[in-house]
Amino acid sequence: MKKLNIGLIVTSEVIPSYVNNCIQILLDLENIKITIIKVPKTKQNLSPIQIVSRKILKLPKQLKYTNIIENIIDKKNVKLELYDFFLILESNCKIDFLLKYKFYHINIIENLKCNYSPYIIENILNGGYFFTVSILDDVFAPLISHNYKTTRHSYTKSLQQALTAIPEIIIDFIKNYETLKLIKFDHKTEHTIIKKKSLLNITITTFTNYINHKFKILFSNTVWNIGFIDMPINEIAFGNERKINVSWEPEEKPNNFKADPFGISINEEDIYLYEYYDFNLKKGHLRVKSNKNPKIEEVILEKEYHLSYPYLLQYHNEWYCIPEQCESNKIDLYKLDILNKKLIFQSTILENISAVDPTILFAYNKWWLFCTKSEKKGADLKLFLYYSDNLESNWKPHPLNPVKTDICSARPAGTPFFHAGKIIRPSQDSSRSYGGSIKLNEITILSENEYHEVYIKTLNPNIFGDRYTNGIHTISKVGNKTIIDGKRINYSFRNILIKLTNG
Repeated sequence: MKKLNIGLIVTSEVIPSYVNNCIQILLDLENIKITIIKVPKTKQNLSPIQIVSRKILKLPKQLKYTNIIENIIDKKNVKLELYDFFLILESNCKIDFLLKYKFYHINIIENLKCNYSPYIIENILNGGYFFTVSILDDVFAPLISHNYKTTRHSYTKSLQQALTAIPEIIIDFIKNYETLKLIKFDHKTEHTIIKKKSLLNITITTFTNYINHKFKILFSNTVWNIGFIDMPINEIAFGNERKINVSWEPEEKPNNFKADPFGISINEEDIYLYEYYDFNLKKGHLRVKSNKNPKIEEVILEKEYHLSYPYLLQYHNEWYCIPEQCESNKIDLYKLDILNKKLIFQSTILENISAVDPTILFAYNKWWLFCTKSEKKGADLKLFLYYSDNLESNWKPHPLNPVKTDICSARPAGTPFFHAGKIIRPSQDSSRSYGGSIKLNEITILSENEYHEVYIKTLNPNIFGDRYTNGIHTISKVGNKTIIDGKRINYSFRNILIKLTNG
């Protein structure tokens, strides 16, 4: 990346903490020259409701005011032509002197059509399951966006999360700055359309959400199961919208479940691996079954830590498995002994990584590994990419990591596949709930220095029948067939007794 000369626009030496955090992070970056420029504030005519809202919104610590530590200059001393661009860190900056130069806004919005203002609570919490933090250009078109899950039962937590996310998107923007000039923003990203409500209505809604949140924790139980579809994955993903016939497995005894299925089709035999979660042990292990003996399932791998997502791939005409084992802080490669239905350890391909749902793809003469990470609650939020010329060694992190920050489409959700010559990557949408649906993304740029994907469509669980309509988070290709998992939620007083007795 070439050296950038950036002007940071603020309105005073005394600024909100989130603005100071942005400044400090930028000062630490290499190849970046930062100049902090003070401009006047714009006058704002606020309604009484907005005034009260702003008083309430100053509860998060990120809105407390701090002094700028570094030197700050006045706008009259700025030679505009010396800067690559200007970054506006506050919403009420008077920027008329920048109109002929590159400048970008930070924006916290629930809907791309909302007016720019990081303080208005309606744009974050008013009925939405996720909010968007964006950087906009001079005509308010989004250049880069991160989607985060809303804490619908807490104003303060949601706003605190939004403000904390601003430094992240600034770093992402700078890392991608050269690429962003060449990529048109993905306008297909889905956003919740909202209507503004009064502060009283928002307060009532939040309280109701809090009660529902506690009720679900106490009385609900999540049941996952796996199902088989006699249809190619491409036809499911891009065929006519219709109900799809799924052969679901019998459910396990209460609170145990099957999920994360993968399979291969070889010599007229379909072999399936999947996670089996044991509620009493509070961890999963891997099981295997075959269509030749559909009533027989065996344990194929069990460890002292949780195992899931037994991703299968072909390498040198053999089949291999990389299960999720984030608690072990590594990624292991196993060879699948097809005849004896066993997994044989081969090597550790990555260490010191709490990888969630590791997914490997071979394309453009390289191996590519996609995953999220379990630390800092990032399992559903941030997509990381690694690459190597050799499956078993020399994996390197992508320089743009995380290559995507999106609660709606970061986490892998099964096998990537080709459609009309394009690479399609299934991903989990956990904005409404964990594993709520699957979003399909087309990978448009995949190289050692760049990455970009665009949203194509959503696979909602209700197209796979009427029983498992609360979620789907894995879809996998098995030859000309497909295997998925589905989720349903039930409520009963028995669930609270089980939770109390099991801690």
